[in-house]
Amino acid sequence: MKIVARSTLIITLIFVMRTLTGCFNYECPDGVYYFDFTGIRIQNLDNTGIWPKVMLNDTMKREAVSFQIEVSGDNRLLGKVEKTSFSFGFPGAYAWSKEYCPPVYEANQKIDNLTIVSLLRLTENIPSNTDVTDIFLATEETSYQTDLYVPITKLYQKINHTYIEYPKTGFRLFLGRGVENDSAQFIIKVRLADNTILADTTRVIHIR
Repeated sequence: MKIVARSTLIITLIFVMRTLTGCFNYECPDGVYYFDFTGIRIQNLDNTGIWPKVMLNDTMKREAVSFQIEVSGDNRLLGKVEKTSFSFGFPGAYAWSKEYCPPVYEANQKIDNLTIVSLLRLTENIPSNTDVTDIFLATEETSYQTDLYVPITKLYQKINHTYIEYPKTGFRLFLGRGVENDSAQFIIKVRLADNTILADTTRVIHIR
C-alpha cells in the first residue's frame, strides 16, 4: 500500500510540475504593435481617503482636487488575449494560454509636455486663465503610494513606455494647494512629440 501511495504521489507531483511549467514558462512571441495617441479622457478622483478612486459626482474638498487622465490610441484589438485559469488550492491564479498572448503596444509619439490652465480663479493670487501646471503633482495611474507624487516635469519618464493589453497610458493629477473659490475648472493639454495637441476640459468642480 505504501508503494502504491508513493507512486500516486510521484505521478501527481509530475503532473502538477508539467502543468505549472506549461503555464508559466511559455514565452510569448516577440512583436510590438505601434499606434498613434488620438484621444484624452478626464475623470474626477476622490482623494479624501487612503487611496484615490474615480468618482462620478463633481464635488471635491478644497485640499483634495484631483483627476485621472487617460491618453489613448485606436482601441481596436490588434492581438487576441485569453486567460486560462487553474487552481491547486490557490484561488485567483491565472496564466496566459499558449494560444494567445497579451498584445504589446508602443506609441509612435511620446508625450512631451503637459499643460494645465485654470479657467476659474483659484486664489487671490491665481486669477482665471492662469497656467497652474507647476502647482500640480502627479503619479502614474497604477501608483497607490502618496510618497510617489512627482512634479509634472518628472512624469513623462514614467508614462512613456510600452503598454500591455491596451494602447493607452494613464496618470493622476493632484492640485498642490487649496482652492479659495467656490468652484474650479481646468483645461488639460497634452503635447506629443510630433506637436499634436490633445486637450480636454474638466467638468466644473464644486468646492466644499
